[in-house]
Amino acid sequence: MAKKRSPMSGETKRKISATLTGRTRGPRSEEWKRKLSKALTGRKCREYEPLSEEHKRKISETLTGIKRGPMSEETKRKIVKSSKGHPGPIISEEVRLRMSLAISGPNHPNWKGGLSFLPYCLSWTEISQYIKERDNYICQECGATEELRSHHIDYDKQNCDPSNLICLCNSCNMKANYNRRNWIWKYTHLITERLGHG
Repeated sequence: MAKKRSPMSGETKRKISATLTGRTRGPRSEEWKRKLSKALTGRKCREYEPLSEEHKRKISETLTGIKRGPMSEETKRKIVKSSKGHPGPIISEEVRLRMSLAISGPNHPNWKGGLSFLPYCLSWTEISQYIKERDNYICQECGATEELRSHHIDYDKQNCDPSNLICLCNSCNMKANYNRRNWIWKYTHLITERLGHG
């Protein structure tokens, strides 16, 4: 265990302060750079002699057994095995619960008073299928043709009017949960133009 240091005396602090007085901290001034350049003018860098055979032999002995180059397949397998299931930082259940509560329900930035718990309209399955057919089974945002959803433009699950629905892929549907005002404006205009109401 490391020995605990005693507090510095006033005398020691004064000595350190006197030693550091005049030292520049942070970016160097142009004047300081000129002085340094002038002081170093004409100086040659130290030239190193080639390594002697004795020196080379000592380095070689030191490095004996150290592998260089690409890793063997066995080494790679060992690294993968040792890192699998690595627990990472240990977080207690209490802390996990507090973290979860901090961003759920009314504390979540997308909270809209619990609208997501409301049921869809009664004929949702048929209407959803109709919207996908109407939009030719293509995401109206990115053009994808897989994992399609019928998205409520005004985010009201009870409003199943076809002019309030648009076909989106799962990824675009998730993106539409952020900056909702922008998406409402964009999709409202898109559907209005497509249905010929504008």
